[in-house]
Amino acid sequence: GKTSGKYGNVVVSGDSDYGGDFLANGTNPVLAAVGTQLRLDAGAIDDVNSSDGSGYRVVANATGASSALVDYVTTGFNGTIFHGPTSVIWSDGTDYFDLRNKTDMTGIDIVIKTHTTAKALDQDLSIGPDDFYAYSEIKGGYPMLVTEFVGDSMVVVGGEGNYKDYKFMYGTFYEKSGNAHNGADIVDNMFTYFFTVLGDFDLSYRTLTLTETETETETEIETTTDVSTFTETKTDTPISLTGPIVALFAVAASVALIRKRK
Repeated sequence: GKTSGKYGNVVVSGDSDYGGDFLANGTNPVLAAVGTQLRLDAGAIDDVNSSDGSGYRVVANATGASSALVDYVTTGFNGTIFHGPTSVIWSDGTDYFDLRNKTDMTGIDIVIKTHTTAKALDQDLSIGPDDFYAYSEIKGGYPMLVTEFVGDSMVVVGGEGNYKDYKFMYGTFYEKSGNAHNGADIVDNMFTYFFTVLGDFDLSYRTLTLTETETETETEIETTTDVSTFTETKTDTPISLTGPIVALFAVAASVALIRKRK
């Protein structure tokens, strides 16, 4: 998407390598093509202590270092669900590295991280350099939602497609526990920040006002007259994103959700 031709925005998400059925980082070629250093790990993240009932239903409840973007997006944040996710790492084009230890973070913001009890897993038969966290000594606090500015464009990378409503990720309540979470808020705030803080996107919308009047005739038959009027309303924040508008800016997650765990 673009705002008046000035900024561009793309969202790229991953998946876990559950059962070898999914290519966790299948969208990495997209990330390379758009010029970002961010990449998706080839493994999976599991957290039995911070989850919605099962370890692969990861509840990420930590935020990254304070910045204008992070503070705006995570206002009021207490946690959100990443269902069967991988994590975000970075690459110099040859090898893969821990994003949290990257010394040059210019233009990169870790927005959301896992709890410190999270673990990285390798669930398929392949072992490569992009199976980074599973074979490292790094435990917990894995980056789950990260942004990088490439020129005037913002690239958003997530360990799962948290912009979709699968398993209540883009929602306000966890599927199993029923407790509140901030999944929809995070996505809405991310796009609101991009369009209204960075860009000059006009968020005007139209609302339909229906005026209903009743009249009674001499024959005691009631008739109804509907008068419809349009009113123009403008709002700055937040955007309430629906499925279609999210899909407009989202690059599909790697591989179809064919045998996703319940």
